[in-house]
Amino acid sequence: MKQNLFIVHRSSFIVGLMFGLEFLFGWALLALPLAGAPVVLHLLFRRKSPVVPFSTLRFIRSSIQRTAARKRIQQWLLLACRVLLMALLIWAIAQPAKLLASRWLHHGSAPVAAIVADNSYSMLLQQNHVTRLDEVNDAIGDLLRNELRDAKVAIFTANSPPTDQPESLQTAASLLAGWSALKPQPNPKPLADRVAAASSFLDRQDASDKWLIVLTDLQNKEFPRPLPPFDGGRLVLLDLHANDPRSVGITEVSLDPPQPVPGVLSEAVVEVIGRAGDQRAVTVALDGLDGQEEYKSAPIMASLDNGGRIDLRFPIKLPNERFVAIKAALSGDDDLPWDDTRTLLVEIPPRQPTRLISPVESPGVRAVHLALDPNQGGLDSWPLNVRTGNLADDDRAAVAVLTRWPSEGDAHQLAALARSGGNVVVFLAPGLEQGWATLAESQRSALADLLPSAPVSGSYSGSVIVTTAHDPLLNGLTDDQGIFPPGHVRRIVPFTGDRSVTVLLGLASETDTAHPQGLLFRKPLGKGFVYTMATLPDPLYSNIATNPAFLPLLVRMCLPSAAGSAGSNIELGQPIVLDAPLSADHSLNLETPSGGSYDIPGTDIDGGRRFNFSGATDPGLYIWRGQKTTDPLAVINVQLPASESELIYRPADTVMPHSDNVVIARSMADLRSKMTQLTEPEPHWSGEVALVLILVCLEALMGSTTGLWKPVFPNMFRPGMAGGATP
Repeated sequence: MKQNLFIVHRSSFIVGLMFGLEFLFGWALLALPLAGAPVVLHLLFRRKSPVVPFSTLRFIRSSIQRTAARKRIQQWLLLACRVLLMALLIWAIAQPAKLLASRWLHHGSAPVAAIVADNSYSMLLQQNHVTRLDEVNDAIGDLLRNELRDAKVAIFTANSPPTDQPESLQTAASLLAGWSALKPQPNPKPLADRVAAASSFLDRQDASDKWLIVLTDLQNKEFPRPLPPFDGGRLVLLDLHANDPRSVGITEVSLDPPQPVPGVLSEAVVEVIGRAGDQRAVTVALDGLDGQEEYKSAPIMASLDNGGRIDLRFPIKLPNERFVAIKAALSGDDDLPWDDTRTLLVEIPPRQPTRLISPVESPGVRAVHLALDPNQGGLDSWPLNVRTGNLADDDRAAVAVLTRWPSEGDAHQLAALARSGGNVVVFLAPGLEQGWATLAESQRSALADLLPSAPVSGSYSGSVIVTTAHDPLLNGLTDDQGIFPPGHVRRIVPFTGDRSVTVLLGLASETDTAHPQGLLFRKPLGKGFVYTMATLPDPLYSNIATNPAFLPLLVRMCLPSAAGSAGSNIELGQPIVLDAPLSADHSLNLETPSGGSYDIPGTDIDGGRRFNFSGATDPGLYIWRGQKTTDPLAVINVQLPASESELIYRPADTVMPHSDNVVIARSMADLRSKMTQLTEPEPHWSGEVALVLILVCLEALMGSTTGLWKPVFPNMFRPGMAGGATP
């Protein structure tokens, strides 16, 4: 009996390999010999035809032969049908099942696993007071205690580890012994890259049983492309995204114009995102470095559009302080609390010592002086401290109204101011281009550092237009269509410019609006800029002096750019870097939001000293101070990544490849249920049952309807009917 069972199981195994199946009840195949029972019964109970005396067989001899042949064919077909019917019934009782599904989990060598855990800030979304990150931590512990208890496991998080501390395999027991819950981290790269790194890690392992487990909310930005197939083992995805997240967040706070001016009205622009149609109240407050609130706006209701976004504008007047934090906040609670506030740090530059240089007094000079300081020094909060005369060492800006070309020495002084980080504004009297060729070569070379190019000959006039759209210098000075206030220029000093020069304003003539001539140029020089206005604010040449945009434009050109501010804003995960002049201390102190204090040594670079701190782990204000002063040298506002607020998810079936070695689940309970289904072979005998039913019907039809087997011959082929004669 044991030998027979062995033979049956061996044969069922061979059949399974041939057809990709195995049998749940392999012992039923012992009954396969019964499929020959119809043949045996036919042989045992076969009857001979009786002999009946008859007068003559001459007319029916051929009919007897045809009938006997027909019956033999019918009998053999019935026997074959009955044998096949019995074999299929036995096959169905044995219950063939899919071999691949039954072997999805196997227990050979010790398994090796890589767990990719998404611990980005979007995982802090909470429902029923449980965050997605809490579920990740619980799932990792659950897997290590159960399915992976005998495995060696490596944990991959959203952030890559230091190069000298790569991921390594550890036993589940050792991981559990030293386990601490994962904390949120900024994720500068898509999580798909970390999955690829884990897959490559497993490919290098010498093991026959490999697991790649991904725990994530499938945020859209984390998976910009589908994952490649994982052919080396089993791929498990635990999809933890929320079905209907209730969250509205602030993703950006900006200032319009970007360069603040104390005492001048500005606008704080707050970008809010969420679900289309959601409504939340937003307020804006101004805080000092000590955290004291100095101003708070009335709430404005944010009603999100069909795209789930809206920009709100809050009029604010910045105080006369060096650093101000503009803090926007949402009212109420939602499922992602951390993005309900966002801060923009602004440095309000101190009063800039500004030198007005002019060889002669003229209406144009008086117009420039009035635009630089309309209160004639009577307002302490005015951002410019305007002085006349020659340049001094403490000047941070210079405005030169030139009715003749400056000397070589004066040109070098202005260029040196720009190279050191100051701004230089040059107004040129039309007609100067005629004397350019008479200047000495050394003087032209010195002036070339300041001018957009060598001047050319020509006569140009036209209306003032904007030639560089969306430039921060022109923010708020144009209308909604980007059109500059009406202005007309009668004459300019023509320049061709070059690639390093930006043409901010131009002249559009009535005859040629497609090719405007440059009016206002910006040229980078060292750490500063040189602005060149190719005319004078003099009634002889233009009406620029009466243009409402002239005063704010001129003041902005004298102020340091927002990009070079000592107050900057970065996102968590970026290094904190401060570039200081060589005169700075060799070591600076850095205060962190949590109260920590670090002495950071500087590294000499070209023209200065660089201080670098890469240990920022908390959002908030990081303050640089010198060794001999308590005044802040610079302040860095570190914020949480705004992109983590965009709760847009990808469907799991568009991320994972469709394959028999892939399982996608929504929870640990769902994962275990699907794994249980895979470990239990799936019956696969519906086709056999269908064939059995067809054969039963066919057998009944063949056994009862003998008329179907009666052949029909044309009369001309019947014996004695040649020529079509009627019997």
